[in-house]
Amino acid sequence: MDIIKIEPQFGDTDMWQHIHYAAIIRWFERGRMHFYKIFNPDCSAGKWNLILAHTETDYFGETSLSYEVEIRSTIERIGNTSFTIYQECWQRGVKTACCRTVLVFIDHQTKHPMPLTPEYRQALEVHRV
Repeated sequence: MDIIKIEPQFGDTDMWQHIHYAAIIRWFERGRMHFYKIFNPDCSAGKWNLILAHTETDYFGETSLSYEVEIRSTIERIGNTSFTIYQECWQRGVKTACCRTVLVFIDHQTKHPMPLTPEYRQALEVHRV
């Protein structure tokens, strides 16, 4: 499991001073960076070979401005051309949200899905639940 810690900022809040749902979506994106770098170590847009095919987020309670947040990320599934990342947002020992994201490995030139290479599979497997 990969964990990143985030210190919420005032700009992450809504008018009730709770963390806005869009901030949590951005935090989940930050938590996926490690997996992106498996495929694109320098995150060069000119060589990008992953597309986001699906994402879903569930919210279970309020996330507060006052306390650090942990984004926990794991590989849930590895398919032929795609993989699923499962993530959770935790604050003060309480899970406040979770997210599932399906990413598809593509040929950068043709934009068509390609089978995950054995090297990519092995790198993802290390992070599997």
